[in-house]
Amino acid sequence: MPSASKKSPPKLQSANEELVTVNQELFDRSEQYNHARLYAEAIVATIHEPILVLAKDFSIKIANSSFYKSFQLTEEETLGKVLFELQNNGWDIPDLRRQLLKIQVQKEKSLDWELTYNFPAVGRRIIRCNARLIQRENDDNQILLAMEDVTEREQLQFERKVLRKLQNFLQQAPVAMMVVNNKDYQLELANDKYLQLVEKDKDIIGKPLFDSIPELKEQGIKETLDEVKNSGAPVTKNEVKIKIERDKDGSSGIYNFVYQPIFKEDKSSNRILVVITEITDLMNAWREVEESELRYNNLIQSSPFSICLFHGKDMIITSANKAIINLWGKGPDVIGKPCFELLPELADQGYREIFNEVYTTGKSFNAVEIPVDFIHSGEKDTHYYNFILFAQRNINNEIDGIGFIAAEVTEAAVLHQRLKESEEQFRQTADLLPDKVFKANADGNFFYLNKAWEETTGLTQDKLKNNGWLQTVHPNEIDEVKKCWVQAVESGRDCELQFRIKNKTGTYRWHLCRAMALKEDDGKIKMWIGSTTDIQEQKRREEEKSEFISIASHELKTPITTLKLYIEILQESLVTKDSHQTEKPDNNLGLVQKAAKSVNKLERLIKELLDVNIITHGKLELNITTFDFNEMLNDAIEEVQITSPDHTIIKEGVISSPFKGDRYRLQQVATNLLSNAVKYSPDNNKILVKVTEEKELIKVSVHDRGIGIKKESLNKIFNLYFREEGKRPFQGFGIGLSIASEIVKRHNGKIWAESEPGKGTTIYFTLPK
Repeated sequence: MPSASKKSPPKLQSANEELVTVNQELFDRSEQYNHARLYAEAIVATIHEPILVLAKDFSIKIANSSFYKSFQLTEEETLGKVLFELQNNGWDIPDLRRQLLKIQVQKEKSLDWELTYNFPAVGRRIIRCNARLIQRENDDNQILLAMEDVTEREQLQFERKVLRKLQNFLQQAPVAMMVVNNKDYQLELANDKYLQLVEKDKDIIGKPLFDSIPELKEQGIKETLDEVKNSGAPVTKNEVKIKIERDKDGSSGIYNFVYQPIFKEDKSSNRILVVITEITDLMNAWREVEESELRYNNLIQSSPFSICLFHGKDMIITSANKAIINLWGKGPDVIGKPCFELLPELADQGYREIFNEVYTTGKSFNAVEIPVDFIHSGEKDTHYYNFILFAQRNINNEIDGIGFIAAEVTEAAVLHQRLKESEEQFRQTADLLPDKVFKANADGNFFYLNKAWEETTGLTQDKLKNNGWLQTVHPNEIDEVKKCWVQAVESGRDCELQFRIKNKTGTYRWHLCRAMALKEDDGKIKMWIGSTTDIQEQKRREEEKSEFISIASHELKTPITTLKLYIEILQESLVTKDSHQTEKPDNNLGLVQKAAKSVNKLERLIKELLDVNIITHGKLELNITTFDFNEMLNDAIEEVQITSPDHTIIKEGVISSPFKGDRYRLQQVATNLLSNAVKYSPDNNKILVKVTEEKELIKVSVHDRGIGIKKESLNKIFNLYFREEGKRPFQGFGIGLSIASEIVKRHNGKIWAESEPGKGTTIYFTLPK
């Protein structure tokens, strides 16, 4: 207890000291303001993005050099002019005016939006704008407007999306395909069939086509690419004979080439898609058939595919192998009969028109997983096929019939159909759920959101897809949501966070979002699936509980302080009494000491509850000083060791240099971790504390051999009020680790736990030096 004989300083002296301190603070703040203003002006001048400072009437007070350069304006044309009147009112942009009025009239602190506009002198640009209110003491508020030109970035993103879609298309195509740019004909994309065709590996992708395969340059490929580049129109080349250096044997092949320009968003073309169908074997086979009908029929008959040849406009069957005869359910007497008289069910399915189209135009018809009905023994029999119809030409290159090659893919088609039906069932089920369900691709872009999203936000699927859903997130949480989602996509770990979503009435409600990655067998992310649940009522109850705890803690603080004072007085009197008596000491002293310990525990609990209230309201302040980290850690160990005589706390490691931080709060972290280790290891009395220096960090770990923590709870133990459920009951509210986590984070540090049930727990935290 403090001595009653000490005197406080006179009130007048204290007031004078406070006045001097206030005057000094006012002087310091004035100096800081002048330095801050000059520093801010210097920053604005040197920032690479366009920056403006606008007065109340939207006249331009400050503009940096990047603004002049980006929009081709001079200082004389800009300073003092009203923003919307620049370049003969070319800046009278409704959306820009509307957003700035929100800042000025509605007192919005800051706004972010994207603006697409055809600016004078520089044309159509996509600008990402950020406007902030600069509040001044004389009520002459100004607006800071930052503009980032993202035109090229948006264009690049568009092109990347096109290329990703194109890459998927190429890989699924049954023929060789590649994409080259029309600048130097660099090979940007190529599917496996193309690489197999030229017998190259993926190293040629990204290199100029004629550098990696020089023999193509002089064989008409370059001239055709030039033609497509200059005209912007597609070109088709049939039965082109090309020599490719395969294993240095210089063999030639015959191919059908289709050159298709790929158009950008502005309708210009910067890439060319080339589709290459090698028909060397087929052409050789047909030539041999023309020379020898027998060899021709043998080739057809030996094929595992269903093959048939039709002659003339009546589609007379001239050749059919056993596979297709079995498919039709007919006998060998089909030769010489018209196709649609023999198989009228095909005409009913529209194939007569398709056959005639191929015969008339000479253009092939490819079908993938197409259902075809045949009548077998009076019953309809449906199967799925991949097939091709192609024109047959005589030696004069005149079309005189068509060929048909088919492969049955019923099993695969049925599987794909089931997958499609399964997807539809998922969508129907998801639309019935009250939770907002979503699916995203491996890159984190949303491609499906159930009806609950639209019903809650009032926005359509198209507006919510990709990153459109982010517009519904509260501005205070948007950065944290983006950061968490990016980290999840990059790491592949599950994501869980809470944030507010704006509903269609404009009201924000708290939601809990969980997302998990669906992965292939090799661990590659296939897609993301997640749900977002309204927890507004839960948050309200938590706030009410927090408010109750805060009020209760404050109300308990005064009587506890009084009780502690009375116990100290009673303890002091009993100690004095025992020191003067020779008989057996009074047992009441022991009871008072136990009462004092209980009051101390209750006092620490109240302090923790008050800390929770401070942290919850974002008012935790740090008293930063330079102190001895080892001494602080030793004090925390001693504090816990005194109250836990049955446990032994062992410390390893020493920090060599002074540390800068809040000594009291960091000792609170160490005390909480040690108290937790003691509490949750009742059957093992050793606690190990390790402290090390790693580059620019201090690392501290507290290890126990207690009951341990379940794997699924490791990320939750630092949440407020979370308590691990176990077989044994343990006292506590689940707030100590939450407070420790917040203090570490406020020191720009990290805290985490590693544990195994039944084998103990280690909690780590690191702090920057």
